[in-house]
Amino acid sequence: MRVVILTSVRMLGEGLIVGFQATSDVEAIELVSDFGQLRRCISPATELVLIDVTLGFEPDEVRALASEQPHLKLVALGLREQRDDVIRCGCAGFAAYVSRDTLLEQLHETLVAAAQGKLACPPEIASSLMRALFHHRGQAPTPVNDNHLTARETQVLRRLGRGLSNK
Repeated sequence: MRVVILTSVRMLGEGLIVGFQATSDVEAIELVSDFGQLRRCISPATELVLIDVTLGFEPDEVRALASEQPHLKLVALGLREQRDDVIRCGCAGFAAYVSRDTLLEQLHETLVAAAQGKLACPPEIASSLMRALFHHRGQAPTPVNDNHLTARETQVLRRLGRGLSNK
């Protein structure tokens, strides 16, 4: 499996690369610190992207990447394994996640499962995901407003994103 690692913590990224060198089936092909670098280094051979979410993440960036590169499996690294955080990652386009206390061996297992289109998670999280699907069936998930914009500012921003004028 060919993996790109996105983290702003270089020591973490380099540690993961060293850890992956001990496995025969995971090859860390690139370590990047932002989505711009990530987009430039993705090739058709890239299978997985491990995205460090410990310092937060921009759901719109992840969603755009998942839409632009549907062959990629995006894996959230360092997620707090709480219902709302997992659902937020799923809505953003992540295919899998590893919690903050995951061992390197478990990370490897998660990457293998993600490459195969599988998600391993505790039953409580699986149940929460199923309930979230029920609540959001037939409608787009409600985006989280992390920017503290007013409802009107958010509405204008969405319309600008669709190509409409500021008026």
